[in-house]
Parts: sequence; structure tokens; C-alpha cells
Amino acid sequence: MKSNAVALFVAFFLLLMGAAARLVLWGDASQSCAVAASLVDHGRVDLPTQTRVDVFRGPDGLWYSKYPLLPALACLPAAAVERWTGPGLGRHPLVLAAVPSALGAAMAVAFFGLLVALGASRRAALLITVAWMFTTPLWIYSRSLYGEVSQACAYAWLLWCAVRARASHGTGIWIALGASAGAALNARVALLIPAAGSLAYALWPWVRGATWPRKAALFSLGLAPGALVWAGYNALRYGSAWALGYAAERDGTLGFHATPMWAGVYGLLFSSGKSVFLYAPLLVLAALAAQQGWRRHRAEVVLLYGPALCLLCVAAAWWDWSGDWAWGPRLLVPALPALGASLAWISPSDGTWRRWAEALAAVGLAVQLLGAAIPDVEYTSLIHRMTGALYGAGDNRASLRDDLLLEHFVPEMSPIPGHAWLVENYLAGSAPPERLPWAGLRVPAWSQLGVNPVPKALNFWFWGDATASLVALVLAGLGAAGLWRSWRREVP
Repeated sequence: MKSNAVALFVAFFLLLMGAAARLVLWGDASQSCAVAASLVDHGRVDLPTQTRVDVFRGPDGLWYSKYPLLPALACLPAAAVERWTGPGLGRHPLVLAAVPSALGAAMAVAFFGLLVALGASRRAALLITVAWMFTTPLWIYSRSLYGEVSQACAYAWLLWCAVRARASHGTGIWIALGASAGAALNARVALLIPAAGSLAYALWPWVRGATWPRKAALFSLGLAPGALVWAGYNALRYGSAWALGYAAERDGTLGFHATPMWAGVYGLLFSSGKSVFLYAPLLVLAALAAQQGWRRHRAEVVLLYGPALCLLCVAAAWWDWSGDWAWGPRLLVPALPALGASLAWISPSDGTWRRWAEALAAVGLAVQLLGAAIPDVEYTSLIHRMTGALYGAGDNRASLRDDLLLEHFVPEMSPIPGHAWLVENYLAGSAPPERLPWAGLRVPAWSQLGVNPVPKALNFWFWGDATASLVALVLAGLGAAGLWRSWRREVP
């Protein structure tokens, strides 16, 4: 099993590295990488200056990021290379992409193991894993230094360990479950919800016996290092182990009291710009599979969907439910391994299931290719600049709850057709006004973009470089060959 897991990890890692992004570091991730650079340069986790208004001055007078520690650690290799060799190699897309690709590959391994543990054949589990990785935003966030890939990875391992621990007397798996919970805590504090759910699921069969205190103690042993790091990092930044740091700007003024939960739920499930079903079409099939599995796997359905629905409600109630600027419903990305695991219960021999799976996977892959080809910041910034007058706030939108209403709720301005339009502009080398996705709305002010919407290159690290393209082809080819070898080796 270990050799198979290593082989799968290497195959997914090579595939993800071959298709890595040109733009890996921007936005919130820049702040996390500044923490990593400080750790490499000075052995501290503070920021050199107040880089943004949402950083905090700690009790020691230094500036600190509000973001968790785990995403910052993802930047450590690039920061170390930059210190040793200078900014040229340290900022190379492949160096920056190494850890996100590794986290994406580790998540794929855990997702595969979870599917097998839930009853899927190993061949079916491999096929589902490949489909779920590359037809949902998990692929896009495995090309980015944003924290979602580390959150999704921790969540996937948490679930896999919980399913295995439920039927195990072993020591290691319970410690691993606790360690996964500790990693989840340091990736995003809201992941305490699935951590608690996973512990309850794993312990439930043992509560009437004499061994559950030992299992709980082993879980606590695994959790302790992560919990201590989390508490210590908070105390260093805020003077309290329990402070979370979301008190500046709209985080503090809007927080959880500005957005009605129903509005956020509508946006995350049904809006034209952020619906999770648009960005992960296979989720429709996964939901149907969960309904089918309810008769025989009720505890597992609750494990997969209970905490995920709680995370949906948390994200929906947050003022920035959209997670922008980002591709798709960013705040739901960590829950995708849980939501997709119910695909273990579909029957591969059922022709109807298979045809629907193939169709939805094809649509999902096309959507992710659009997200991969154009950085989300490129389209969102265009909409943001274009529609400033609509809000009567110009460029000062700090008091607004949602300054991207058009992108979120006007179908013609959804990022999916928007990215398709930018790809078309790149291929044609021009952007005539009549080709604007929203030209049919006939709003004169929205036809004045003020920028040239023709991308200079597609967002792949090798684009436009023959040598880099050959390297990318070799990496992706080796990864695909590794997956094919794993497929051939598994028993049908």
C-alpha cells in the first residue's frame, strides 16, 4: 500500500508540475510568503512593515499577518532558494509551484485512499480521483500559493484517517487522525468542524467499550503539536491564544453580521458567478450518489456531508462569501474532497451513471481549463475597474459588502464566459467591442473598458518557451505514464 501511495503521489506531482501556472504568487499569498521569507532570513514570523491595512501590530511592536501558519510554510522552499541564489531562481514558477503541487498530490493520495476505504474498487477509485482532481477547482488551487490547497489536503487526510480509525485498534492511525486535525487547525480554524466530526465518527463504535479513552488519548497526542503551534502563533501575534485576527477593515466592520446566510447560500449554490455546481459539475452526480448510499452508509454520509454543510453555512454567513478575488467558490474548495467521496458508491458497470459522469467530467474539465489559462485576477480586476461608477464609490469601496455584484449575479459577466472571452481574444490577437460577453445588455458605459483585454500569454509556466514546453511535456508525460501504470497494476 505504501509503495502504491508513493507511486500515486509522484505521478500526480509530476502532472501538476507540468501544468503549473505562470502566475503562482499574488494577492493574499504574497503576505504568507513574506512570513516565510522572514522565517528564512531572520528566524521570525513577523512582516517587515505594515504591508496592508489588515496586518496587525503584535504585543512586541512587530507586524504580523492574519493568515494561518500552514500556508506560509508552503512558501518556505521558494524563500530559501531566493535567499541562497537571489530572486531570479527563487521566483521561478516551478520553484513556487513545488509545494502547492506536492500538497495537491498528497490530497489526491488521501482522496484515493478514502474512496477505497468507502468501498470503491482500486481502479474505480483511481479514475474518480483523476476526474475529481482535474474537473474541479482543486486543480486550480493546486497551481496557487493560496491556502485552499493546504486546507483541502488536511481535510482529505482527516477523512481518510477517520474512516480507517473507526475499524482499527492500531495506535498509529489514531495518532495520525489527531495530527491531521492539528494540520487542519493550522490551515483554517473553521476546519475544527470536520475535525470534531471525524473524531466523533471514529470514536462512536467504541464508546460502550473500555478502549475509547485510550483512542481519545492517542488522538490528543497527535493533535497536541499542531494545537500548541496554533495557540503559540496566535499568542505571539495578538497576545491571546484564542484571538483569530479578523478584526480589521471589512472583516471587523462586516464580519458575520452583514450578509444574510440565505443570500450567501444562494450565491454559493446557485449564482451565475460562484455556484459550486458550475465550477464542479460532477458534484451533481456525487450528491445523487450520497442519496443512493444513504441506505447502507448512513454514518459515512453524515461524516462527509454534515461538516461540509456546516462549512457552507459558515462561508455563506461571512461578509466575503464569494472568497474573491478567486476562481469559483474559494471558501468551499477545502470541502470538495468530502463532497466528492460519495462517488465511491456509484456503480461503474451502470451505463447511465457512466455516461452522466463522462459528460459532467468533460464540462468540468473545460471549465477548469478556462480557469487555468487566465489568472482570475486578470478578469476580476477588469470587471472591478469597469463597474466602479455603478456603486457610486469610485475606487473607494471599503464600506461595500460586495463590490463585484455584476460578476457574481449577471450571467454574461460570470468568470466562466469571461475567461472564454479572454482566451478568444488571445487567440485572435484582438478584442472588438462587439465580442464583449455582455454586449447584448446594451449598457453603453460597460463597453468602455479602459484597458486592453488581450492577454499577453496564457497562464502556463512554459507558454511561449520551446525548451520549457519540452520540459513540461516530459513532466506531464511521466506523470500520466505513472497513473497508467497504476491503473494497469490494479485488479479490475
